Amino acid sequence: MIRKSALLLALVFALAGAAYSQEQKAKQPLTFQVIGQAESMPEVITLHFAVIGDDESLAKAQEQLEQAEKSVFTALEGLDVKRDEFKMDQFSIKPLQPNLGYSSQVNPTSIPAIGYRAQRSYSFSQPANMQAMEKLIKIADAALGNGARPASISDDMLAGMSYGDRQSSILLEFTLRDPDILLKKAIDNAVTRAYGLAEEASKQMAKCPLHLVSFQLHNTSCKSQMWSSMSNSDCIQASSYAWQPITMTVNAEVGFTCE
Repeated sequence: MIRKSALLLALVFALAGAAYSQEQKAKQPLTFQVIGQAESMPEVITLHFAVIGDDESLAKAQEQLEQAEKSVFTALEGLDVKRDEFKMDQFSIKPLQPNLGYSSQVNPTSIPAIGYRAQRSYSFSQPANMQAMEKLIKIADAALGNGARPASISDDMLAGMSYGDRQSSILLEFTLRDPDILLKKAIDNAVTRAYGLAEEASKQMAKCPLHLVSFQLHNTSCKSQMWSSMSNSDCIQASSYAWQPITMTVNAEVGFTCE
């Protein structure tokens, strides 16, 4: 009788242990590494150009710049575009150093400047449509035909470009009004993919509702065929140098509990 009671008690403990183990497994988060993506066509087209004045004297370089700006914006008035519609993005004055070549051991900063460059960069934005594109092409043609140049790309943007697509200047840029909207769609896509994986995993346990308990974004990237930012930080800018879809990709870790 005692032996039967002991066996029965051992069976009860075994069943209780199995139930406890199953319960603990159900409470442990189901964690998945997933990639989410979202895509959107550009919403804004921006024309970028720079006006430059070069001279041996800094004061004369500034005068050359002002004369060049007058020539450019006078030409643009013929297209019914006023100067105050353009945004000035940057003003810089740089010393011009002689080209010593890569093999030279001389520090360029130890050589006196041979002149100075005064430069202002401007941008002009329009909604992304064919009518706006035609207008911007005419503006670009008039500006470049009167001494303007495509604007220089910043070091941050240059670092974000793939090696094969790197270029030193920009004329037309295609962007989104609010990249955070595309980011949210990419995150929602990641969560949806993770939920599908969690449903499959939960079939191995007792059927129970899934609850989202954790979400960690590892990195984001905004990319198109011509531009990409693959840094581990947030997406710098959702933009492209071509009128084509902009794709945002997120790499995330998503956790669910099954209770």
